Amino acid sequence: LITWYSKPCFQILGLPYILGNTDRWPLIFAFTVVPSVLQVITLPMIPESPKYTLCVRGQQDKATRDLKKLRGTNDVSAEIEMFREEAAASGAAAQQRPSMLDMFRGSLLWPMTIAIMMMLAQQLSGINVAMFYSTVIFKQAGLSNEGAVYATIGMGTVNVIMTVISVWLVDHPKFGRRSLMLMGMSGMWISTILLVVALSLTASGHQWASYGAIVFVLLFVISFATGPGQ
Repeated sequence: LITWYSKPCFQILGLPYILGNTDRWPLIFAFTVVPSVLQVITLPMIPESPKYTLCVRGQQDKATRDLKKLRGTNDVSAEIEMFREEAAASGAAAQQRPSMLDMFRGSLLWPMTIAIMMMLAQQLSGINVAMFYSTVIFKQAGLSNEGAVYATIGMGTVNVIMTVISVWLVDHPKFGRRSLMLMGMSGMWISTILLVVALSLTASGHQWASYGAIVFVLLFVISFATGPGQ
């Protein structure tokens, strides 16, 4: 979360009248130490994964304490027992560890295919193009140089907000990972088509379409944050 929150902050620091100029731009790189130091200081205060502590290290007392802290209740015996059962099942499965070839056949083929396609969908979604070249896209949509920069900052902020919201939605009984992924990918597909149409109309002299291009870029980022980027 520190990394995601720092993104719009550094976009603001990159404004020409702050640090985004020929004299002060190296200071932007120096500021990257701030979130890193915060993470180094705060991460040791975060409880270790109770499942890891119990199943890997065999420290039941510490796992119970950490789980009580995370759940906010003293009744965690059922979850501790579930961890034990999962560890026993994992140990039995480890005795029959599949080879690399086995991962791509039989009952493992379909889960492996889904996992690979999910990663491909995220990396080939075009989100990096939208984020890295958003200022250029906004300029093509008719915004001024300054307006395009502010629009990019707004887009980064929207990305952070929607990512935080998706953390809550991913375990919501009415949504879940599958529904969010389908909605996100569908939204990206539709918004990309509409963005191309809007930019084409803008290039043809229909200036009103530039506002649609801005909206569709934002919808693309929102769809990614709630779908593949969750």
